[in-house]
Amino acid sequence: MNKVDFLEKTLERQIGFVRASETRVSFTLPAMSLVLGIWLYGFKQAETDNVVAVLSGSLSLVGFIVLIYFVWLSMFPQTEGAKKSLIFFGSISNTSLEEYRELVLQQKEEDYMHDLIQQIHINSQIAMNKFSSVKSAMLFWYISLVPLTVFLVVSI
Repeated sequence: MNKVDFLEKTLERQIGFVRASETRVSFTLPAMSLVLGIWLYGFKQAETDNVVAVLSGSLSLVGFIVLIYFVWLSMFPQTEGAKKSLIFFGSISNTSLEEYRELVLQQKEEDYMHDLIQQIHINSQIAMNKFSSVKSAMLFWYISLVPLTVFLVVSI
């Protein structure tokens, strides 16, 4: 396998990691709708003078709000990239078709490899940030279920 093939496959893999991170949190959006609906039902049933209900309900709600923030971070498009890349869509969109065609036709293999290396590095950073957000979202999901369960048992 030559270096260009290796770099192209590595870039493909990095882009796959970015997609995978977004797929991992996709279950949380419908699940959060369901859980917030259940929380609202418990909220309507809860007695405001019950300290356990107020505390557990508040903790679960705060946890789910933090969870939503991390889900948003993991799903939010990352559009940073190299300014003069012939691979990155942001750079390509900032040039005319004629200019892009000319740049591609003039590009040397070594320049292409440097562009691939830069894109691999950028996409690996994006994937790492997204997976960190996914990890935090999942952590807050599981942590928030404990006070939610207490809240529902006390309130319903």
